[in-house]
Amino acid sequence: MRELLFRGQTRKKGDKVWMNGEPVDGNWEYGGIFKGEGCYSVLYTYEPIEKRVVYTDTIGQYIEMTDKNGTKVFEDDILKLKDNIYVIEWKDGGFYASHKNGNLGTSYCPIKQLIEDGAEVIGNIHDNPELLENI
Repeated sequence: MRELLFRGQTRKKGDKVWMNGEPVDGNWEYGGIFKGEGCYSVLYTYEPIEKRVVYTDTIGQYIEMTDKNGTKVFEDDILKLKDNIYVIEWKDGGFYASHKNGNLGTSYCPIKQLIEDGAEVIGNIHDNPELLENI
């Protein structure tokens, strides 16, 4: 049976700032989803029964795979394999790993092969956008 799991942020990175000026990390919640039409949606859990309001633009679905370290892989995660960086995206009815190829644009590849070759989650586009700067 397929595991339907989503994650979303109740607080985005930088919504709060420590007294030293450092942004506070985002706060992630996991569960089912009632997707809103605006800026906010609701994530829910069953045990215990709880509801959390999350930012809609941070919602990502679990793709039912784990990386080489056993970390669950979600939509919008950033994976690294050797010297290459990939972003997990929903495209044309499925999940793919996108990779920027300089002036050639973006290419897409199946995630399963990356996982089998030893890719690992190194962050996500919401908390770690700096990881995408040099690709």
